[in-house]
Amino acid sequence: MKKIYVLILFLLAWASAFSQSVSPTLIGSGGDQTDNATYKTSWSIGEPIIGIGMADNLMLTQGFHQGSSAPLATIATEATSITTSRFTANWNAMVSVPLVDYYLLDVSTDPNFGSFFGVFHDFNVGNVTTYPVTGLTPGTIYYYRLRAHNSDGIGLYSNIIIVSPVIPTLSEWGLIIFGIMLVAISTVYILKGWGHSA
Repeated sequence: MKKIYVLILFLLAWASAFSQSVSPTLIGSGGDQTDNATYKTSWSIGEPIIGIGMADNLMLTQGFHQGSSAPLATIATEATSITTSRFTANWNAMVSVPLVDYYLLDVSTDPNFGSFFGVFHDFNVGNVTTYPVTGLTPGTIYYYRLRAHNSDGIGLYSNIIIVSPVIPTLSEWGLIIFGIMLVAISTVYILKGWGHSA
């Protein structure tokens, strides 16, 4: 009877060691598998997972193999508050794992980012989703992109957004010219002493 109890205990211990083991079929390419003494699971990119396991800071969820890693690519959105000399760069917040510590913003007049506008080369804007870019030249086309950063590294570049600062309209140019003429006439009036009685 004692041997039966020992055999049952041995079988229970053996069964519990492999109780999380699964043998799914890999449906598509781009997948992988992981296994250790307590589990084995396989997955393919974009397919639902069949097993879930946690070990050594590694997590498998929703068909993707995730561990400690740099952030994914950020999604830049259209610029707002565009004027003759400024715009506000916008992007979507990263809400999935891995979390973001801050974003790095690039602004350039070169669509290939071979040169950069002012300080905007990997410029740390903090953990925000908008940032004002000022000092622009009207009629010049600007491009912006960004990357997210966390303790594991820097993510991929976002998509590129194209911004063209507003060129003053004819009526705005008329007001500007009128203002310049008023300043000029006033200056001449003051310098020549017009209006002084003798």
